[in-house]
Amino acid sequence: MLALSAAAVSSALSAAVPAIRHTDDAPFDSAGKRVESVWKKADTCIRFVEVNTMDVAIDQSEAQFLFDGKNIYASLTGFYDAKIEKSDRSKTIGNVNNFELLVKIGDGSSFHAMVDEFGRTFFEKDKSEVRDTGAVVNVEKGKASADRAFWRANLTIPFAAFGAAAPKGDAKARVGIFRQNINVHERAKLYSMAGRTASGYTPNKYNYGVSDTWAEMTFTRSEGEPRRVEGPAMGYRINLFANPDFDVPGRGWSPMGRTAYQETMAMSGEWIYRSSGKDYQVLQGKPFGLKPATKYTLVVKARSFGSGSALRIVEMARNKGGKVYEGRYVTMSTPVGPEMHAYYLPFTSAPDEPWTMVFYKVDNRADDTGIDFASIRLYEGEISSFEIRKVVRPGRMAPIAGTEVPAPPSAYGRIARPLRALVVVDRYSTREPLDVFGGTGAQVDVLVASGKDQDVYSTDDDPAAITKRLEGGGYDVYMIPRNGADKVGKELAGKILANVGKGAGLYLEQSRDYLHFKSVSKGGACGKGRVFAARTAGPNHAYLPNDPLSEYGRSFLPRRMFQHPQVVADAVETAFGAAALPASATTRVESFIYGGVRHVATWALDAKGRTLSWRRETQPV
Repeated sequence: MLALSAAAVSSALSAAVPAIRHTDDAPFDSAGKRVESVWKKADTCIRFVEVNTMDVAIDQSEAQFLFDGKNIYASLTGFYDAKIEKSDRSKTIGNVNNFELLVKIGDGSSFHAMVDEFGRTFFEKDKSEVRDTGAVVNVEKGKASADRAFWRANLTIPFAAFGAAAPKGDAKARVGIFRQNINVHERAKLYSMAGRTASGYTPNKYNYGVSDTWAEMTFTRSEGEPRRVEGPAMGYRINLFANPDFDVPGRGWSPMGRTAYQETMAMSGEWIYRSSGKDYQVLQGKPFGLKPATKYTLVVKARSFGSGSALRIVEMARNKGGKVYEGRYVTMSTPVGPEMHAYYLPFTSAPDEPWTMVFYKVDNRADDTGIDFASIRLYEGEISSFEIRKVVRPGRMAPIAGTEVPAPPSAYGRIARPLRALVVVDRYSTREPLDVFGGTGAQVDVLVASGKDQDVYSTDDDPAAITKRLEGGGYDVYMIPRNGADKVGKELAGKILANVGKGAGLYLEQSRDYLHFKSVSKGGACGKGRVFAARTAGPNHAYLPNDPLSEYGRSFLPRRMFQHPQVVADAVETAFGAAALPASATTRVESFIYGGVRHVATWALDAKGRTLSWRRETQPV
């Protein structure tokens, strides 16, 4: 095999805009097959990405384009494991192996072509089906190597099919490329797994028909050196390891020694690699498109068992002479705890051609000691373990503008001083904090924790804006739910405590494990800020007042009348302190009897009717 220099590897995996080059020669023969001498001049689009997960596709694809005075020519190739062939002509075009191609030149019409492995087609112009397009399609199948097969769709599409003319000079185009791959799962009879959809760029799956989200390409009549061009990331972070969660049995990873591939429980479909005993070198994986002398972050989700283990990871490289060597130590020894945890490991790749990555376990090599690997991901760039992701609510789960159900107003009323709160929820609805603060005028951002001591969070709000407020001390109070402190990772906990020390408040409900909040779990002052320790929390609600529900009965029907405003009152006092009321404050009192007890709520209001303070009490009848 030819050894590539670092420069050659870089040019071979270009992130440039792909060129659709002009040809005077026919790219397909009379049978519709490729004329390889012509296609050697074309750029090749590589690094297809699974659109839902942003992982590189398990089975990669390649796409090439040419044009002449009448037609666009596309040659779309999908590779797959030669042992798998799951063709079923009885299924519709959208439920078998297929390619989709979407093209728009400048501000003209868009053209959508779908071709399946049997040569069946479907065409649209501006999202309306068309039949007489003049397009010619041919499908090829074959072996790329002993263990790798392919199928290929060759398309000739007249420019006239979507009302365009062949560009006379350089012209910009938007091109979308999708492949549905049914030939993925070896154990299809045992596991009900759908096919994978991958793309030559990284769109949002649910708006892929919007041309502004497609990749940019350029029609050109200029000659140039053909390149292998990675699809653009489109602002997303791409994981370079295929099958990172090991959920497709036996694909992409090489276990070593006694490393066992097993499910977490029978028929769960969740897989791990378990490495134990005397083995030292336990797992190997080859990432896609690793570049020389580039910063990366490896994310390994793992746990240890037995007497404890550490993780050692080496990036193997190959020098100009073709010799493979230990290029970079990603980590020499990272202790792995007994709980599943994502370990973020930044490193810079070797200056030579990257080859593969090898995973080792360092321990006493006893039979009952080792490491469980749950997932392995690799991202370009140095990233923190702290990440806030936008919640994706696809299809009918997505809210429709103007139909949102407004939060019911809290009995607390409008807060006299503007309050900005960051609320963390664990398994609870992101709606609940909005209900608690409904009508108060508080601005509330909500984060959903992803698991114990995991620093990855989801939000319906703006991740960038939340991160900016965290970094700049833009929140007045932080709220952590009952049994939720252990769901907050070290990075976020550190940001919260630093801001509390500068004067913000922390509303912290009781938790089985306070983890990174142990130092403030008893409440009180924290630097210039305050910590409110809500010791009593009921079984069915995350944000409960400090006083026990039994004080007014768990079956208290209008409980929001006191429960929600009590939480608001505690949050406001935690944020701003117990300020003395102005002499001009007016007082409003409401009371009623329920369950043999008189319930009394008292408001102190300013001149505009905004709430300065709120309290409630119960009295015997």
